[in-house]
Amino acid sequence: MKVSKFYFPLLAAAMLASCSSEAIDGPNSPVISEKDGVNMKITISLPTSNGTRAAGDPAGEEIGKDFENNVKEVLIVFASKDDNNKDNNNSFIASNVVSIQPTAEGATIPSNYDITATFNKSVLVNYIESLGTKPDQAHVNVYAFCNPTQELKDHIANRNRGESAANWMNAKNVLTGDNLQLATVSEGKNIPMANLKVTDLALPPLDGIKNGAYAESAYPMGTVDVIRSIARFDFKTVNNNVYPIDINVVGEDKAIEGGLQIELTNMALVNMSNSYYYLHRLSATGHSSEFESTSLMCGEDDRNKFFIDPDWDWKANSNWTKKLTYSDHFQYALFTDATPSEDGKLGVDLWRRIILKDYFGDGAISDNDNEWNLDPDNNKGDYKIWRYVTENTIPEPASKQKVAISTGVVFRGEIKPTESTPEKLKAALEAKAEPIFIYKNNIYPNWKAVEDEATKEGNENTALASAYKACKGKTGEELYQAAVNNQFTIYRYNEQKGGWATNYYYWNRHWDNGKPGVMGNMEFAVVRNNVYKLAVTSISALGHPLDPKDDPDPVDPDDPDEKSDVKIKVDVQVKKWTVRKNDIEF
Repeated sequence: MKVSKFYFPLLAAAMLASCSSEAIDGPNSPVISEKDGVNMKITISLPTSNGTRAAGDPAGEEIGKDFENNVKEVLIVFASKDDNNKDNNNSFIASNVVSIQPTAEGATIPSNYDITATFNKSVLVNYIESLGTKPDQAHVNVYAFCNPTQELKDHIANRNRGESAANWMNAKNVLTGDNLQLATVSEGKNIPMANLKVTDLALPPLDGIKNGAYAESAYPMGTVDVIRSIARFDFKTVNNNVYPIDINVVGEDKAIEGGLQIELTNMALVNMSNSYYYLHRLSATGHSSEFESTSLMCGEDDRNKFFIDPDWDWKANSNWTKKLTYSDHFQYALFTDATPSEDGKLGVDLWRRIILKDYFGDGAISDNDNEWNLDPDNNKGDYKIWRYVTENTIPEPASKQKVAISTGVVFRGEIKPTESTPEKLKAALEAKAEPIFIYKNNIYPNWKAVEDEATKEGNENTALASAYKACKGKTGEELYQAAVNNQFTIYRYNEQKGGWATNYYYWNRHWDNGKPGVMGNMEFAVVRNNVYKLAVTSISALGHPLDPKDDPDPVDPDDPDEKSDVKIKVDVQVKKWTVRKNDIEF
């Protein structure tokens, strides 16, 4: 899916936010007295639904909830504007933190905020005079960080005037402990936001600054458009999470339509990135976070460019095995960390798992945009807000998009009989005693069924007979391991883990290149300020056994995100996450 591209206009009727400011011009800056302060009015415009849409873009917009648009504090940074000297462009000038009075309970949160930021007169005078331009032509690049973390405020507070862009713009939010739990709707308040694009605004005339013209009244600078620094996942229940599958069962002469059903019971996020840049940046390859000619600071999403990830170097130059420490880079890592004596394993106990019927029940919060809930068959229900997720992107080549480092969702389903299930298979499921086996897409209710078919007259030279002979004489776990080594898939009943349970893996798709089995650039990723609306539309086969020991083709770190043997189809709508703008006329 292509993600919408917007240009946000200055809103004519901005809501004036009650605010107070705290200058943090740098560790060596003097305290700003009232007569030395220069007040400037800056409009912070949240991502609105106004704007143009890129041609051929089917994705559209997602209207955010009011609590997702709340801003309690804004960190404003002035950086140098120097198009003629790349090394000097965006060098640090000054900063200011502005607190915003909370919106009254029950009132609509605005789609833009007017704030007054205060800067040191001498800092601005020195900057303007250093430019050698006419006093009324001085410009700065203005950056706005809404709901900034304390770490970011501390980082900026320790910057000195004239420091290079890389010293402050490369700051990243490294999430640990409590601030990593971007999980529930209630934790969505005060979502971090930052510039949509580099914003060039004119400073007040030099004479006015020197004469104290803006010590009391604020100079109107203009608008900074911001976007959310994280993404959101929504989920829609389809068919009450029950999916019939067609099966082949030994002893039956044809495929059985709807012979089993899968009821999805749980889902869990895996591989959520531990860090993201406060200011997003793109490049032609995604291989560099430096400010090179190929890089674009605060650029717009584009099929031909890559969002640069703080871990781009690790992702570009690592080989994905079970011997790595994935928790250094991800929360809810798909694989546990390796030890000196043992490889990492599937990190089931690390995943943030939810029970579908409980989480998306009557108490769940629906999305706001009913357009995306329309369904002519009336069988999909409403999308519900699931959780918030950090940005996670992978540099070129596209073949680097592997399950070890891609954000995904693990769905757990329970295998259940239907009215069409053959009696022997139904009896085995109800008995819950012996494992069920699959060999070359045929289901065998137990090992005796494998033996009977493999030793049947006329089957002596079949692949099944050969696989059976390799296991003959073994019992218990030794038999099961031999069976898996010979391409049998084993499903076992486990009351604590969901009965006859099976796992399905979905890797989050950002761009769809329309070529099944062939990965495109940035096809599998999570990108800030997008809502990924997920719905499982069909399941075609049994998934992976819970225990990789029972799986001849277990999930491996080096597996590509896009495989040809897709067993679960997840419909994903990728939408630009906007706020609702209401125009009221009397």
